[in-house]
This record gives sequence, C-alpha cells and structure tokens, in this order.
Amino acid sequence: MGNKPGLSETICAAICASGAAACGTVSRAVLEPVMTDAQRAQLALRVPEWRTVFCAAFPYFANVPAPRHAISRYAWGLDYHKVLAQRLTPAAEHLRALGARAEVLVDASPVPERAAALYAGIGILGDHGLVIVPPYGSYVFLGTIVTDGEDPDAPLTQTPAIAQCAHCGACRAACPSGALSPEGFHSERCLSHLSQKKGDLSPWEQALLQQNDCLWGCDACQEACPYNRGPRETALPEFREALIQTLSQGQLNGLSNREFQRRYGTRAFAWRGPAVLRRNLELLAKSESETQRAFRHEKGNDL
Repeated sequence: MGNKPGLSETICAAICASGAAACGTVSRAVLEPVMTDAQRAQLALRVPEWRTVFCAAFPYFANVPAPRHAISRYAWGLDYHKVLAQRLTPAAEHLRALGARAEVLVDASPVPERAAALYAGIGILGDHGLVIVPPYGSYVFLGTIVTDGEDPDAPLTQTPAIAQCAHCGACRAACPSGALSPEGFHSERCLSHLSQKKGDLSPWEQALLQQNDCLWGCDACQEACPYNRGPRETALPEFREALIQTLSQGQLNGLSNREFQRRYGTRAFAWRGPAVLRRNLELLAKSESETQRAFRHEKGNDL
C-alpha cells in the first residue's frame, strides 16, 4: 500500500473525527478466543465473515455538580446508544463504500466491548470493571464497528493492553453495597442494578437506595477512582447540553408509558419506563419525611 494509510488508520481517523477520544482495532483471531459460544454465534449472524473490530471510546463527563436525588452521570445527556450509533455510522458507511460489510454495535452486542478495548489498546481496566481512558477517566462509552474488511498492513498478532489500575482499593471502599470485592463484581448487589430493578425491593434494597439518595444508577466507584480526579470534560454536545440530572414526582405523576416515552424517550433512563423511577422517588420522599420527623422529635426533646 506504499505510503497510503492502511484501512485501520483511515477508519480510526474517521471515528476520531466523529468525536471519539480513542480508537483502535482488534482482529478476529485475537478476540474470538475470549468470546463465549453465544457471542460467536450471534456475531456470525450479524457479520458472517467478520475479520476486524474497530473499538472506540466516547467521553461523557460534564463538569456539573450532581444534585440531590441524582440520576447517574451516564444518563444525564442523550441516550448514548443512539448517539454512538449516529457518530459511528459515517465510518461504517466508508467501509461499505470500499465493498466491505460493516455493522455498528453499541452495548447490547455480541462483541465483548471491554476485552476489545483492552486488545485495541485504548484504555486500561479498573478494579471497578470499567475501562479507563486518560484523561477522561472511566467516564466513557464504548462502541464498535465489526467488519469483514481487512487491512493488509495491520499486524497479524496483537498483545492486549493488560495494564491494570493501581489497585488502591478506593472503588471497593466506596461501593455502598459491597458489590465490588477482591473476588470480583457481584452484579446482583450493585446499587445501580438495584435502582433499575423492576417490582418491589427488599427492605435492605430500599434502605440502600434511601441511604445513598439514589434515584437511578450509581457513580460511587467512579467518583472515588483516582483516575477520575479532574477528568477532561466531553466536547460532545449530546452529553453536555440540555442535561436531565434528576426528576421529581410532579414530573412523573399521571404520565402514561406513552407520554413518558414522548418526553424522555431520548434518554438512557427511559428504557424501564416511569414505574421504577416513581418507586424510587417514593422511597426517597419517605426517607426525607422520616428524617424530618426524627429531627423535629429530637429538637423537641432538647427544648
């Protein structure tokens, strides 16, 4: 190919021009061995003869303080699934114009995104299980393009970016539910998971939400991470403008599912519908009332 840029270089440049903070590639030969049988089968249906995965990180940190009853930062802006798909599409279309098949995949994907990011060399793995991309920290979304295109100038083998964080323990200490431990991540205990769980919560789960003033999602492990001290703010307007950081009971009361989706369907917190958010707001309001009663009682005893 002489001095002309290879396929990987050309497509990564296009992806970074679309707003990605980092981009890299991983070959099928490298990634497939760490995929499950189900992932291999599903990806083969999407791109039967896939050869290369382009993995990109898009930053979302907005330098705005979190309010009370906060929604997790990742859901303040527009739904990242749609944003990343739109921003990755021009690069995918470029691949298609070259005669290759290309599919944009974000989150709900047979591609093991974190493994792809590490093999592609775009970040390191934190003990909180998130990919860290300095200077944006772990406040990044991962998206991929899977293609049957192959760059003849690309290396035939790759070494994963196996560098880990400093193992300082800050994220484990900050985790309010004990979901992070030296043995690994226990998703069923994660406060973010519990805040999005349907139906009635156990007394322990209810208390956990109330004690941590949790409306939707949890950023405790990220806020404690040293790599997230003073992270660079995103330049992407979808994640820094018209933010929705919290919701009130008044904003949700009386909304049908259809009306809720009409108002908030462009947000990542909308996928569960209004019922879970209403439940969480009721728990937080109940906690506030009990705290106020206890304060008045204690103040009365002091008089």
